[in-house]
Amino acid sequence: MFKKAKSQFLPSLKKESNLKAMKELLTAKGEAAPQLPQAGELIDGRIIELSKHSLILDLGASGTGIVYGAELKENKELLKGLKINDIVSVLVLDPENEDGYVELSLKEANQEKAWQKLKEQKQSQEIIKAKIIGANRGGLVVDIRGLDGFLPVSQLSDQKYPQIAGGDKNKILSHLNKFINQEIKVKIISLNQNSQQIIVSEKATE
Repeated sequence: MFKKAKSQFLPSLKKESNLKAMKELLTAKGEAAPQLPQAGELIDGRIIELSKHSLILDLGASGTGIVYGAELKENKELLKGLKINDIVSVLVLDPENEDGYVELSLKEANQEKAWQKLKEQKQSQEIIKAKIIGANRGGLVVDIRGLDGFLPVSQLSDQKYPQIAGGDKNKILSHLNKFINQEIKVKIISLNQNSQQIIVSEKATE
């Protein structure tokens, strides 16, 4: 999870946040106050300010949200194609931080959406595409929707299975390395978001 970096470029709502002031006003009038989004919740926001220092979002009745520059700097691809007034999905890190903003994450929102999609695909036993990005003696590391998964040797197709006499581990690894950067079709056979574990099978697609 990203830590926010203080910046002279960011306006502070610390003294009295817009959302807090709105709540107090509505409460005084006997009207229902807007609910703060919950930490871990996926919400949509409209981009009202975009720079390398921060991404500011209009969250409607929930106030103003921010994605801090530290996350944007480390994940520059998150900003590609984005422009003012675009609607984006974000994950709530802090409903109201010390600066008075709803603190948000684009990266974690993308990951959460990816996990939700993978759960649907596992449930339906859908055949999906994965890119091989690494290898070890136990199998292949694959990328699926930006998340790392693992394809055990035992779940390789007959064509890829290492037919190595004597089971020499170094030769098995050399064989598996040949497949790096290839795109393959797999099914998800095990999924655990808490432990960040994704196990896939190529054999199951045959």
